[in-house]
Amino acid sequence: MNTLTIPKTIHYCWFGKNDLPPLVKKCIKSWHKYLPDYEFKLWDEQSFDITSNKWCQEAYKQKKYAFVADYVRLKVLYEQGGIYLDTDIQLYKSLNPFLSNEAFMGFERDEILSMGGMGFKKNNKIIKELLDYYDQEFNLNIVNKLESNANITTQFLSEKYGLSRNNAKQIIENINIYPKTFFNPMDYFGNWDKSPETVCVHLYMGSWLPEQEQKKLKRRKTFIFKLTKYIWDRSKNNPLFKRIRLYLKNENII
Repeated sequence: MNTLTIPKTIHYCWFGKNDLPPLVKKCIKSWHKYLPDYEFKLWDEQSFDITSNKWCQEAYKQKKYAFVADYVRLKVLYEQGGIYLDTDIQLYKSLNPFLSNEAFMGFERDEILSMGGMGFKKNNKIIKELLDYYDQEFNLNIVNKLESNANITTQFLSEKYGLSRNNAKQIIENINIYPKTFFNPMDYFGNWDKSPETVCVHLYMGSWLPEQEQKKLKRRKTFIFKLTKYIWDRSKNNPLFKRIRLYLKNENII
């Protein structure tokens, strides 16, 4: 067996002690369907020492569980290797073809990488460098609460290692990076760009967002929202739609 392959281990996080929503259970069921010979490791309050990192501990104290998971996913990938999946990722194919890579990631949008699904050998130097970011106190004054670590990672790989932020297949420091059609064919509005190469889809539950932002995210996936946005985008210079635009803005719909 090639010693450079990624182990058949799926890591996932669920902090906060709430029950798994039906959608999450459905996604996890798809993992078992397409990855029957993989090991699945759940990281939660019982399996991970929250106090082992000051960022992690303070984020947990503030109930910012997504930021806890930001650290945990990197920590376990560095120490054990394997594949990390967000719990709202649904599989359509096996991940076996990617195990021969030393590491793999995919674009989430044309210019941003996804941290919701990725695989690495253990002791990867890029993961170690990303972990160094979390050697600080967790403070929402220095963390944009509406962002995950995707922007941090993308900017880091772009500035230090020359990542092209263009949704193109490329290799950066032995990390095979794939276009969004592979792992993220659906955008935040629920629009699909699925293709024969699509392996999974990120359903964007947005559990890390504040409650109001989660509601917005759900609205964006509805037909009514898409119709509303269509009107909004085409009414910028049309006086007939000024009242509609003002109403949508005041109601916090757009």
